[in-house]
Amino acid sequence: MTSSQTRPTAEGAAPPPPAPATATAAAVAPTQPVKLTGKLAILVELMQRPGGASIYDLSDATGWQLHSIRGAIAGALKAKRFVIISEKPAGTRLYRIEPPKPKRKRGPKAETPQ
Repeated sequence: MTSSQTRPTAEGAAPPPPAPATATAAAVAPTQPVKLTGKLAILVELMQRPGGASIYDLSDATGWQLHSIRGAIAGALKAKRFVIISEKPAGTRLYRIEPPKPKRKRGPKAETPQ
């Protein structure tokens, strides 16, 4: 049996056809702003304050351990293209956040002179 043929089920009928494909998140993402929910949204909200937030503020608000907060900042938030600013003005590190950077659109390659 080739891969293009369908295998009959126990009753002898072929399986139903696959569902039609829907728009993927990647196709929709460039036109919509980043929307976070849950504890990541709490991190973003606190870090968007004018003075930023210490890691202890973030830990108290989310209940996460310090290494989990650092991981969320370095992983999830940077992956969503937030600009993270880390400062240590008076002994305690403060984290601030700026809105996500717009994705760069790449045009056609320019011809290389020869």
